[in-house]
Amino acid sequence: MKILSVDDDQTTRSLLKMILKGAGHQVEEAASASAAHALLETAKFDLIVADMHMPDATGLEMLRELRKDPRTAKTHVIFCTADATRNTVVEAANLGVSAYILKPINSKDVLEKVALVAKAVPPFLEASERVIDRLGIGVKGYREMLRMLVESYRQHIEQLSSCLQDDKMAQFDRTARSLSGAAANLGASALKDATDEACATVPSVPEEQRARYLRNLSAEVERIAEFAGMEGNAHSHAA
Repeated sequence: MKILSVDDDQTTRSLLKMILKGAGHQVEEAASASAAHALLETAKFDLIVADMHMPDATGLEMLRELRKDPRTAKTHVIFCTADATRNTVVEAANLGVSAYILKPINSKDVLEKVALVAKAVPPFLEASERVIDRLGIGVKGYREMLRMLVESYRQHIEQLSSCLQDDKMAQFDRTARSLSGAAANLGASALKDATDEACATVPSVPEEQRARYLRNLSAEVERIAEFAGMEGNAHSHAA
């Protein structure tokens, strides 16, 4: 899984990173809630492991903000903390926290909690062997088609942004539906779902919230680009 570790203590972040990377996970770090939100503007994570007390926000405050944003509304969150009072646990549960890791950290506990989350995280891409067999193409062809999908999305996200600015919702809908079909063909399930959500939701949300859905699309696109070995898009957070 791709995991974001959020803690103002460098030692704790380094320890968690060592444990999680040793289990085969990809880990990035943030030293504050604001730094985490900045990373989440352009990157997609399967799990966030967060401290409960940070200088700029509590873990609960951070979780509330995550749940307001379509990009992170369903992202799994584990709190790593020594503070597990009843009131905190109840509020966190209402906000959909996945688990608690109690300090002092125990590697077995960390890996058990993360493994439980991993079982609940759907893959962002359908199994490549299944897609290759369904399409009748080789591995090289599959990778090339993924790259073409990424480039197509990168170009069309700029067009979708223009449609929103000019209030051309019919064109937005047509373009988004076409992209969704292309993502489905290549088994890019998370990207297809994000596109369908944008298509269904954007017309009815306030104008100031619409860009969030395009940033969500960009984050999913760049996750596929990373998988396909492509360079990041310098304009991926311009929407």
